[in-house]
Amino acid sequence: MKSSIADEERTLFAQRLVSAMKSAEICCSPAQVARGFNLRASGATVTLHAARKWLLGQAIPTQGNVQVLADWTGVNAAWLRFGEGERCRNMSSMSPDSRTDARMVSMVNDLRSLPQQSRKLVRGLIDVLMDAQAFKQDGDLKL
Repeated sequence: MKSSIADEERTLFAQRLVSAMKSAEICCSPAQVARGFNLRASGATVTLHAARKWLLGQAIPTQGNVQVLADWTGVNAAWLRFGEGERCRNMSSMSPDSRTDARMVSMVNDLRSLPQQSRKLVRGLIDVLMDAQAFKQDGDLKL
């Protein structure tokens, strides 16, 4: 029989994880969590099922995995796991990789999952936007 304290801890962890992901504008689906986690964890991987259990409050990841999730979402690992301390980490103490804007990382991961033809289309759009920006700044269209 599971204790009510353990159930509450898992539920609170899930609430903090979902809150951190929403704040970082990361989709809270098990597929997105598993994919995003696996791209960031060096050597460690999680299944869709494990990610689902984290989001539903049925399991709490190991501390190493909590750290990966915290780095990804930009929150303090102690806050994410236990609800203790400050929610947001001090940016100056974070590694350069951890300071990466979570929305940008999420966008790059989404781009990687697109078919090659769609990636070419996005690349073309970026090129057009960069040319327009250069024209706006320099008054000279670069071709």
